[in-house]
Amino acid sequence: MSKIAIIGAGELGQALGEILSSSREVFYWDRSEDQLAKLNLPLLSLPEVVAGADFVFLCIPSWCVREALAFLLPYWPVSATAVFFSKGIDGPTGKLPFEMAQKLLPKKVDFVVVSGAMIAEEIRTGHFGACLVASKGLEPSQRVAEIFAGTNIMAVPSADLKGVAWAGALKNIYALGVGIAEGLDWTVNERGLLFGQANEEILKLIKLLGGKRETWLMAPILGDFAVTSFDNHSLNHQVGLELGRNGQTEKRSEGTMSLAPLIDRLKKKGPKDFPILFNLAQIIIAHEDPKKVFGKY
Repeated sequence: MSKIAIIGAGELGQALGEILSSSREVFYWDRSEDQLAKLNLPLLSLPEVVAGADFVFLCIPSWCVREALAFLLPYWPVSATAVFFSKGIDGPTGKLPFEMAQKLLPKKVDFVVVSGAMIAEEIRTGHFGACLVASKGLEPSQRVAEIFAGTNIMAVPSADLKGVAWAGALKNIYALGVGIAEGLDWTVNERGLLFGQANEEILKLIKLLGGKRETWLMAPILGDFAVTSFDNHSLNHQVGLELGRNGQTEKRSEGTMSLAPLIDRLKKKGPKDFPILFNLAQIIIAHEDPKKVFGKY
């Protein structure tokens, strides 16, 4: 029986652990011992949790990944596959989680990125979810996909590591726009058209950033974008909604934290290339009034 170490005992980490615990050994570590105690989980040290692990699931916000990898490095089992559920860009480095791992973890470690429609509140109660599981070469992603065989999560292996990683980051950013539009009382038709226009921009971005356009068009990825854009469980939707209604929010999300480093990576690209993206930058980075930036459709 393989061992899975889950770093981050939030809603997604809990849901994945519950789904997999019947067929795998699952252990949790979280920086908050209070969180583990609240869930009646064992208070194990980080070395105890990762020792002998076959897979290390990182179920934490992207802005915590760099620090987590630094803590994990001294204890990382060389044979353990790093599995990233974090969907964002690190602000100080401008890197995706797996890109940071390539620099910080041992060279022989396999990296797998997971992205798809998996609302934690739904999958933990037995409802269906689906995701792409991507790695450089199919073998690592196939091993991770096999973990979910027989569960309520359909995991599809992919060799487009960059494409799946960027899909996860981009859908969070653009979902903010759909939330803002709802907060500004755009109609469903108007928000649907914005969603379609966002898809067009994302297809251009995926190719520009080194991924494959067809990856974005796969059902688990498009489904994830739809869920993140329109569902109230989505933090990015909630943040966009607040921005549209109030012009500001105290919440931070993967989308808000990833926007500035994405703009930096695009270098010479501007509003003519990606108008929705740069409108979001005016609202979230420059703190301009959403009503003036988005106006009426």
